[in-house]
Amino acid sequence: MSEKAKFPMAVKWGSSSVTIYRNKSKKGYRSFVVRYFLGSQEVRLTRANFEAAYKEAESAARSLANGELDVLTLRSEDRRSYVRSLANLKPTGVDLETATKEYAQARAILRGASLLEAARIHAQRQYDLIETKTVAEVVAGLVQQKMEKGRDEMYVKDLRLRLNRFAESFHCPISSITTQEIEVFLLGLKLSGRTQNNFRRIIGTLFRFAVKRGYLPKDHPGVTAVELASERPGEIEIFSPEEMSKFLLAAKPDIIPFLALGGFAGLRHAEIKRLDWEDVRLEAGHVEIKANKAKTKVRRLIPIHTNLYNWLRPYSAKRGAVAPYANMAKQLMWLAEEAGVQWKHNALRHSYVSYRTAETQDVPRVSYESGNSPRIIERNYLKRVLPKEAQRWFSLSPPQQSNVIPLPHTVAAG
Repeated sequence: MSEKAKFPMAVKWGSSSVTIYRNKSKKGYRSFVVRYFLGSQEVRLTRANFEAAYKEAESAARSLANGELDVLTLRSEDRRSYVRSLANLKPTGVDLETATKEYAQARAILRGASLLEAARIHAQRQYDLIETKTVAEVVAGLVQQKMEKGRDEMYVKDLRLRLNRFAESFHCPISSITTQEIEVFLLGLKLSGRTQNNFRRIIGTLFRFAVKRGYLPKDHPGVTAVELASERPGEIEIFSPEEMSKFLLAAKPDIIPFLALGGFAGLRHAEIKRLDWEDVRLEAGHVEIKANKAKTKVRRLIPIHTNLYNWLRPYSAKRGAVAPYANMAKQLMWLAEEAGVQWKHNALRHSYVSYRTAETQDVPRVSYESGNSPRIIERNYLKRVLPKEAQRWFSLSPPQQSNVIPLPHTVAAG
């Protein structure tokens, strides 16, 4: 269009029409008037040149046709900005209201930083990813890696059970999981603070594996932003000498070594399950926990008390695994029912730590024998008992032995 067009000129958009008039002042200056009606109200806008007048007329005609009457009440520059904004958004398919709302929220999150720069950084992080993997796929990959590296069977089993539970709650790419969602998952488990933190640690292992494989960006926080649960120490439970005696009397012969090593040497259940009879050095006077069988991966030697020696002596010729059953927990539950004594979680180990500390009055020594730090021993394992109770505990011996057989070495019991 140009100023040579015939005036008045009608600019149409759909069924709507806006008229442009050309004026000439007494001094010879030209101007152009854009005229249309909002209901019964006449609107006249003057522009200095034809191009500006035509753009104004076209914009007004489009707004009238689309029923955007509010737009026409805007000031001229605001109206032009509105029109340009619509044009900018057209390729995205996002409406102006949604775009402005999301922009405002994003600016608030970024605290005034450039939204465009944040988008570029986010896009670069996504480009760095090798491929998108679901949580279940990453869990399967991690478990497979641990198995191929020869990790302990009990560790792999625990890893699989916990992470499969996590995967069941997140049927989505691992890259889409937020810190808040992990926190909600952990709180929803309804577990103790300590167990919750153990779960958090294993989820952290999963996310670190995903980073190494390229399923998450290198700077992904994993669980570092997930707050640790408060670990409130509960009451430490131990068995009394009378309760332990009932267990030993009611136990099947092949269960006795498990009970004796747990209660009189303080071995972890998992360590006993990994133990071979060749590691039980009766004549040398100690049980060897090799580094590859210890939870802490540190070799240690636990002294064999006289009563432990007498409980294990009938098995001295045995070879192979000390624990004969894959599911020892089930065997212990049956034993507790047979003995008429309630089973207490981890109480064999708690009992050893408590009675051994009362016997030696030496927490660092007991912490070495148990494979834990003194701080952990005092916080999670030690229940204060009297030395005379410790003497009764370490005097429990097989009933058929009227006289306790002395150890064939010179290691002192205390």
